[in-house]
Amino acid sequence: MNEPQKRHIASTFQHVDELLQTAVQALAGEGARSPFSPLVPNAAPIQHRVVSDYAQRVRGLMATALQRLDIPLRPPTIPATRSAFTHVMFAEVDIEDIDPKRMQGYGDLPPEDSRALEATNAEILALLGQMHAYLEAGSAADLEARLAQISAPTGLQSLLQELVRVVTAHGLVAFRPALESLVEASERGSFEIAVFGPVSSGKSSLLNHVLGQPVLPVGVTPVTALVTHIAYGPEPRALIQFAVARPSVVGLEELPAFATEQGNPANQKQVVSIRIELPEERLKSGVIFVDTPGLGSLASSGAAETMAYLPRADLGVVLIDATGTLTAGELLTLDALHRAGVITMVVLSKADLLGPEDRLKVKAYVSQCLQAELGRDIPVHLVSVVGADADLASHWFETEIRPLLTAHQDRRAESLARKAGLLKERVLSLLRQRAGQGAVVSAPPTRAVLAEAEHALRRVEGLTGRTQSACRELLQDLVKGPEASLTQAIARLAEAKDLKDAQTLLVHAIETQVLPLHSRMLKTLDEARVALGKALDMAGAVNGATEDPCSLPMPQALPVFEAAALARRLVPGELPSHWLPDAYRKRWLGARLRAQIGIALDEAFQSHRRRMEAWCQGYLSELERLFQAQAGTIRALGEGTATWGEASPETPLALEADIHALEDHAVPA
Repeated sequence: MNEPQKRHIASTFQHVDELLQTAVQALAGEGARSPFSPLVPNAAPIQHRVVSDYAQRVRGLMATALQRLDIPLRPPTIPATRSAFTHVMFAEVDIEDIDPKRMQGYGDLPPEDSRALEATNAEILALLGQMHAYLEAGSAADLEARLAQISAPTGLQSLLQELVRVVTAHGLVAFRPALESLVEASERGSFEIAVFGPVSSGKSSLLNHVLGQPVLPVGVTPVTALVTHIAYGPEPRALIQFAVARPSVVGLEELPAFATEQGNPANQKQVVSIRIELPEERLKSGVIFVDTPGLGSLASSGAAETMAYLPRADLGVVLIDATGTLTAGELLTLDALHRAGVITMVVLSKADLLGPEDRLKVKAYVSQCLQAELGRDIPVHLVSVVGADADLASHWFETEIRPLLTAHQDRRAESLARKAGLLKERVLSLLRQRAGQGAVVSAPPTRAVLAEAEHALRRVEGLTGRTQSACRELLQDLVKGPEASLTQAIARLAEAKDLKDAQTLLVHAIETQVLPLHSRMLKTLDEARVALGKALDMAGAVNGATEDPCSLPMPQALPVFEAAALARRLVPGELPSHWLPDAYRKRWLGARLRAQIGIALDEAFQSHRRRMEAWCQGYLSELERLFQAQAGTIRALGEGTATWGEASPETPLALEADIHALEDHAVPA
């Protein structure tokens, strides 16, 4: 037998196997779960079982024949998850092809039909996106395994495990995003402490002392607007995130090459963030320190930029040099932290340079200034990391930070327990409806009520996609940023007598282009967040899913344009004589500025545009995920037993057993 003959026999047997598999699936009645199935489910269970046995016998005979004829079986080469991923991707392409704009070739759709189709497509694409994310997650999608690894309170962990089992057993995929959010929240247990302070205020020294080792570079200029997270990890290392390159993992000895102006001038390596991991006991409890840029660079961008930049901290620590004075930048940051709802305290560093009496005077003076300027009593503490006074820093951590961490963990456990209890009641409500027990709890919502809830959700379907497009259009303004910044700086410099303020004027010119754009983008994103939250609140109230008003995360940690670092490239020089015509002076200034920073300015604006687009997409993806998680549970309650393909066939006994099992899991107090 030649090779073509062998291949023909093998391919025929493979096709027969595929046909038999289709025949068995048809008799199983699985297609009847779809409203689009052409099959009438008329097969008896015994027919499915007998035909399945026959098919298995045929497969055995074909395998034996191949072995006898010395025809090798072709080993499987396509991972099942890859195949599923590809099919889901093609489904997304098909849905995108029926977008109202792409269907104009078939004729104009009525506006009402266009809006309805757009909302339906957005909802389907959101579900397909969740399928994609689930397939991509791999082992991370195993919620039971993840729950086994966390240290949540016993009652909460047990309830979540039971919810995972019931949701999976009954195919309640609408509840899965909400359940994943709860598991993620249980895994996070962190307490972020953001440390703010001017350059040379002692931030790095204080953090190194608290951590018990010289982790952060001391005595160097940090990269402007670069945030460093310090968290627990099994081994010392630093994870570097770049704007355009792949992330990198380096040893701590290599950190200065990325985190300092000396090693990374003007952030030429385009580092976005740094995460340091240490096997330190104080971090093991969930504390994460966030080392922020110096207040000089932070405050120069104004209050709106500061608010956008502030990390999502649980505690904001503003470090002030005890031998200096309270600055406007420090007051601005304290006020911004307060308005963001962040617990705040002031730490006076370098207390070892003051005598006991002077320490008390300085502490009282700062407290009085804070009360006078901000109208609030903000805790003030004295610390030092030098000599015999170094115990002040350790005492501050144990007496002030540790209790806040404990209280935070307690509040977090209470919040998780409340959300888990709400999800339990929603899952029970749907299971009772399926078991015909809906009236035991409450009357099911009417069609009119369900339609109103669905209308509230559909009005905002696709909103994140439209917002993403709007943000891309806003970012187009950055294309004109370099030339507009130079034009403004040149005009201001032409009026000056010398170039000593050239750097300051350039920074101001750049911020004039960038900051209004940031404000417009934040406003656009927040409007989308508010609209989604209102829709969830309205839909939840309509179908009886009572809960606290939906809280979706505000956009935070906006990428900062490093204007100050860029401006430092300017070399001040003398202006041409003042009596020369303005046009000549401007041409001279234009040539000088473009020669020194023209290329760097173009690259900086391009890099900032990429970072802004990636940041915006990341925020909107998270916003959409959380919206769909809550919308899914609301829809599931309204749909009840009428949902197509929501679960595999269930026996009344199985439903009853799981209802009782879930009822027996009390919500932890």
